[in-house]
Amino acid sequence: MSDVTLNPFDIMVLIALGLSGLLSLSRGFTTEVLSLASWAGAALVTMHGLPYVEPYARKYIEPDFIADLIAIAGLGLLSLMTLRYGAGLIGSSIKNSNIGALDRALGVLFGLLRGALIVCLGYLLMIWVIGRDDMPDWVMEAKSRPLAEYGTSILLAAMPESIAERAGDTRDNYQLLEKLQRNLPDEKGDNDGSGYSDDVRQQLDEFLKKSGS
Repeated sequence: MSDVTLNPFDIMVLIALGLSGLLSLSRGFTTEVLSLASWAGAALVTMHGLPYVEPYARKYIEPDFIADLIAIAGLGLLSLMTLRYGAGLIGSSIKNSNIGALDRALGVLFGLLRGALIVCLGYLLMIWVIGRDDMPDWVMEAKSRPLAEYGTSILLAAMPESIAERAGDTRDNYQLLEKLQRNLPDEKGDNDGSGYSDDVRQQLDEFLKKSGS
């Protein structure tokens, strides 16, 4: 019998997939899709409705930026609640119809895809913060890591190059700053006036060049 040992990363992946799949099973595919559409619809309503609501908000609320924030929040929440309520009604009617079983089955598929997306986004965040070469053993040894790696490569390919490069530069700068801090002269030690070593100066110059680019 093969050894099927799951480490913490595998367990987190299974939890993300399972919870997302169960949620979509209970809600149904139609409700899930319309719920996503509700957010897009609420954003459109807020953008197009703000010019009409903003003058009234500024008339009774000061300062203006507080009035704008309240107007945006009010429009967004009101439109989102209305659209989600409609999405729930439509989804419930379909879920209780003759195609309810198909709606639930497609909902599970939708939930699994959403859970996989969440896992890939989390793994991508770990790559940016920690670095692929510095991943802990419990991540590198996970049986689900190759799948997360493959999904993350798809996300990176679809992501604008400028965003990916900026995120990579941010991680590199952070790691270089940590290295500099480890090599700084000890303030508690003897002050012999030697100052920074040549290696530290070189690292500091590299950090300043990267920060200014």
